[in-house]
Parts: sequence; structure tokens; C-alpha cells
Amino acid sequence: MKTGLDRVVAEPTLARTWGNFAVVTHATTTTSTGLNCVEALSAIFERQGQSLQRVFGPQHGYWQCEPYNMFETPDDTLELRNGRQLPLHSLYGETREPQAKHLNTVDTLVLDLPDIGCRIYTYMTTLAACLNQAARLGKQVVVLDRPNPIGLSHKEGQRFQRVEGNILEPTLKSFVGWFRIPFRHGLSLGELGALYIEENNLHVDYEVITVEGLDRSDAPAQMASLLPQMASPNMPHSRCMSFFPLCVALEGTNVSEGRGTCAPFQLLGAPFLNEHKLLNAVEAAFEELGESPCVNFTPMRFMPRFDKFQDQICHGLFLSGSPEAAASVFPTSIALLAALACSGGQALQWREKGYEYNFSDNPLDLILGTSAWRRSLETLRDDASSKQAWSELRELLHRAQSEAQAFAESCENLSIYPSAVAPST
Repeated sequence: MKTGLDRVVAEPTLARTWGNFAVVTHATTTTSTGLNCVEALSAIFERQGQSLQRVFGPQHGYWQCEPYNMFETPDDTLELRNGRQLPLHSLYGETREPQAKHLNTVDTLVLDLPDIGCRIYTYMTTLAACLNQAARLGKQVVVLDRPNPIGLSHKEGQRFQRVEGNILEPTLKSFVGWFRIPFRHGLSLGELGALYIEENNLHVDYEVITVEGLDRSDAPAQMASLLPQMASPNMPHSRCMSFFPLCVALEGTNVSEGRGTCAPFQLLGAPFLNEHKLLNAVEAAFEELGESPCVNFTPMRFMPRFDKFQDQICHGLFLSGSPEAAASVFPTSIALLAALACSGGQALQWREKGYEYNFSDNPLDLILGTSAWRRSLETLRDDASSKQAWSELRELLHRAQSEAQAFAESCENLSIYPSAVAPST
């Protein structure tokens, strides 16, 4: 199995149409031998007469030094090992798309970014912004594809696997909300680009350098050697990617999702919680929802060194297991939110408005794609035994499951990877 970057390094003729190009990437996006994308491409194409003109960095910056959301990165200069200096532009600063003045000498925008398979991740939005600008300016866009670390959607029997959650409502647009896709989308970054082009009727020269040897039914464990070890500052190792969809919704609350610890997205808690009461509430939530957890829960206390509750002891849970292989990631996330509402009561609060460049809507709504989840959770904060709230959550989960299946069906024509598992007829 080879990533798009490794394929270009091994066979530079794959880039014969690029001309002068710019790269959108970050420092920890590397070849299989650990050479970062910019160094690898610069070394190859200077010998071929094609020139790397400039570099663009996504959220958190090229060097991945800024761990927080909505903290912007300034433009800079990138010095390569050979001493060459390149303009380094931020796509998470004053602007979030490449500027026309920076593309005057560029024929092709090449993107190598490690998406992690969840709608609430900004690298796909950066791709969309690049596609919009490329369509306006007549530039080519090339994605050096990588595996989806929580798996690609594929059909087993009559159902699609690894696709979950409701579709984002179009009114809830933010920098994590440009794609009308489920929470767990089951696509690669290259496929997401094709989807965005189709849905927005863009006229752009688009190419995906695919992952060689990748099958849609491959388990994430089979792709471990190809997964980035630091997709972003709060994703210090590939295992974090598996737990990200479970706990990222906590960004919309005053409960810690483990940022500032050595296990982000595997720890959750707050000083106002009781770990044993929370575990009991989690078990009760799964029973009420008729769902089974995709992870194990262990009562835990922890102290974040930055972000929410810095240097305070949080009471909560540690999550373990292999959630990426499960079919109940999204229901598990909802069950955790419901349990927090029941055990935290009015101490559980929503994050203030102003999340990923949307200053009008509730951040939890932006993350979950609709306000319906929050309304039911607010009922449970007041009355943990509310039959109406539990019924609403069950109905929302059923509807979300249907939306995800319909989405996967509609995207089959965009699949660029085969599946060894044949659906039943």
C-alpha cells in the first residue's frame, strides 16, 4: 500500500501536468520514510524543471504549533534543509483560501492533508476553499490521497458500513460545515473533493493520486503504517483519530474532551462531575437508546495542563477499545452527551457562540449538524427520566442512520477505491 505522496516520489511522471505548483500541507505529513511532503516534492521536481513556488498551511499552521480552535496563524517563510526559502501562507488566518496574488506563478495546487474521517475536521474545508479559488482562476487541483483512518464506507449485505450520523443542515454553515455529509462520512479526502465539485457545480481541473493497494473494506489496522502520527497538535498519535468522533462534540460544552492531557479524546470529564455517577448514567443511556457502546469506559480523574479546567482535577471517564472497527460510533457519542446531561444537570453548559467562524449559531448545533439533539439534551438536564426526551433521541438516531445510508448510496459513483466485499443482491 502506498499513499499518493509515496507514489509521486516513486514515479515523478505522475506529476507531469503540474507545471509550477504550490503545496497545501503541514510538517508532519510525510512519506513512508519520514520525509515531509515539501522536502520530498521540492527535491524531486527541482531536477525536472518544475518549480515549487510556495507553501500553504492549514489550521494549526504548517508547523502545527497552535493547538486551539479560532487561533489564527500568520504568514511566514519556510526554510528548507538546502537553505532555499519559500513563502509560507496561512489558510487559517485573515483568509482561509489561497489569494489570487499568491497564485500568479502557480499552475497547480497540490494538497496532501491527513483527513480523519469525521465531518468536524477543517482540512476538508481547506480543500473546498482551494477548489473554489482554483475554479475562479483556472488552476489545477491535485490531491495526494491518504487512507481514511476510521475506514471507508462499503456495502456488506444490504447496508453500508463505516458511515454514520445525520446530514449537516445547510443553514448551519461554519468552517467545519461546508459539506452536507454525515458525521462519519466514509470517504477519502480525494473523494470528498469530487463530491464538493459535483454538489457545487464547479468547473475545475481536478485529479486524485490514489492510494495504491487500498480496498474500501480494509480495516484501519491494516493501514496503520500509512496513518500520520500527528494529524494535528491535539492528535499526537494515530490512535487519537479513532476516538475523535466520540468526544469532539464536547467542544460544544463545558466538559473537557481531554485536551491538555496525554490522551486527548480518550478522556472526558469536569470538576463538577462524579465519575461513578457518570458511568451509571452512561450505562442507563445505552439502555434507554437501545444501543451498544463501541468502547469501554473506566472511571478516571485527570488534570489538563491547558485548555478547559487547566490545572484542575476533572472527574470523568477513560475510553478504550477499537472504536473505528465498530458500527456504533455516532450513537455512542450521543449516549455520552445524554449521560452528561443526566448526571451533570444544570452544571452542564453549552459553549458560547463564536465557533469556527460562525458567530450566530450554538456551537453544539454546528458540530452535530442540527439543533434537534441539543433541544432533547436540554430536556434531560432538567429531567433525566423524561420519556419524551429519550423517545426523541431514539427517533433522531433512527433518522440519522437512514440519512447516512442514503448518503452512502448516493456517493457510490464517486468511489475511487474498490471493495473486496461484495454486497448481497
